[in-house]
Amino acid sequence: MPFTNSQLLLNSELNLMNNDFTGTSDLIEDLAADMTNTQELPEQPLHTFFSVPMINESRKFPNFQQETNLQLTISPSPPSTSSSISEIMEPIPRGLLPLPDMLLNAPYFYDSFLFFTNLTSSILTPADSSVYVNNPFKKVLPKLAMTNNGLMSLIVAFGSAHKSLLLKRDSTEIVDSLLGRALSDLLVLLNNKETCTSDLTLTLVMFFTSFLAFNYKSDKWKVHMNGAKQIFLMRGYNKPFDKILLDYKTDGSLISGEIKKSKLLYFLIRWFAYLDIFTNLSSPLEPTEEEIKKYCANSPSHLDSLSPISDSFSSPNSFSSPFSMMDPNNNARAPSNDIPEQNNDLDASNNDPDNQIDYEVAETEDGLMKDESHQDIDYMLGFKIKFLPIFSQLGKLIKRVNLIKRSNERMNITSNSSNIGLSPSIIESAINIQTKFQKLKYTVYETTKTKRAKSLNAVVASNHCFLLMGMIQLYRRVLLMPRNSKIIQEMCLEILDAMTKHIDTQQPNSLGLILPLFIAGCECQNVNLQPLFLEKLHDFQEKGSVSAESGIEIMAKCWRTGRDWNEIMMEYERNVVFL
Repeated sequence: MPFTNSQLLLNSELNLMNNDFTGTSDLIEDLAADMTNTQELPEQPLHTFFSVPMINESRKFPNFQQETNLQLTISPSPPSTSSSISEIMEPIPRGLLPLPDMLLNAPYFYDSFLFFTNLTSSILTPADSSVYVNNPFKKVLPKLAMTNNGLMSLIVAFGSAHKSLLLKRDSTEIVDSLLGRALSDLLVLLNNKETCTSDLTLTLVMFFTSFLAFNYKSDKWKVHMNGAKQIFLMRGYNKPFDKILLDYKTDGSLISGEIKKSKLLYFLIRWFAYLDIFTNLSSPLEPTEEEIKKYCANSPSHLDSLSPISDSFSSPNSFSSPFSMMDPNNNARAPSNDIPEQNNDLDASNNDPDNQIDYEVAETEDGLMKDESHQDIDYMLGFKIKFLPIFSQLGKLIKRVNLIKRSNERMNITSNSSNIGLSPSIIESAINIQTKFQKLKYTVYETTKTKRAKSLNAVVASNHCFLLMGMIQLYRRVLLMPRNSKIIQEMCLEILDAMTKHIDTQQPNSLGLILPLFIAGCECQNVNLQPLFLEKLHDFQEKGSVSAESGIEIMAKCWRTGRDWNEIMMEYERNVVFL
């Protein structure tokens, strides 16, 4: 692995340290000085099981106590001021696990670690713990953190930030210090050519991305996201699912076990893909000034024209609505996909960073880990893993349409009903995406009344909501269909109906559906239903979703002004992402 590539990653992180951790979040005022003053924590071997002393609960940490006004003692559950926090916290068996000194010597850190593993980990996946028993945020990452202080610092920081948000208390000083420790460890890994692209380094970079995207209303996470992307590319994972399947088949064993390398890597691939795709689909996806100039220069005399497409596009022969689930007595089959797979709109130059990672999954590999899916719906993602490449293509197509729109504005070309309409290549791409969704839409709700059936139906409903969200974005942002179109309003109603019947928005795992809820709510024109969308977003806010507050504000502006959510986000420079 060329060391020059690792140095690029290191430089990116140093730039973040020097420039990006300042400003609106006041994350770290002088991270370099903070890193110098941070005490290094000793490592603990994961494989050595031995008895450890009880945590010295009498030890005091004045600065932390003054900052948070929280008792620095270990308790089986956090304070019960919120329904989220009142959940039973399962303590780590201190006589069995080799706890690192960081947890042994600081009860507040230990409590925050427990909070992450018992509660915060649940808000990061749509499936609840009764079906997703191997949630990697709850099982894999905490165990891996026992051997690495940087990862442990991130877990404790995330748990502390989440808990403080629910309790409406400030833990900024503690969280900033922990992030400084974690970044210090990450820089050491990036500066070593033996570890710069390791699974551990990738895990740290991904965790930084998630934490910053989830907790802060800024775009600082993009630096780490790009770093993670470069690590995947440097390791040859430009087609990550194909490569891990090839490696896994060569290995000759199932992807299973606790922190088996293949399982950790498979988790990291899905984690990256989810963040990569949905940070795009929850943003305006506007082109840069440089992209507009380049497009206009290459198309001086004939830019593509754009005009809205009518409801007739969505005839029963294309993609009918409502998108009813297949019930046990329904033998309908999905149509075959006879739309060309390739087109010039989506296949840009290999030099375009947006086209360097391909999320396609082999046709025969519906569930890479059968114990982590139901009807091929991935528990971690909340939808079928084959949706990933479709969502990725959708994001690129939205950006393409936005580029054409902005370039037309620059060239004083107006879009109206007299124009030819959408270019054939864009329509072909849209039909291709639509047909792929059509092929994958069929799932079955459980008919029994057991608790497990209820949890599985929540997974099915989650998949359905993500599919509908994708179709709404396709019709509204690519085909430019008006909001008052019947099919748009029907899909908004279906998302609300699925969530009302099968998703308990009082539970932390429901936060994973914030993007479908937000999109449907912004598009909904039924004044009688709009309060229901607000109510569910308020539930998310109470469970610790930072983006829910912005979602409520943007949604209200959409209803009041009739404008699109992405235009409002762009005008007010809102950097929030809905994850």
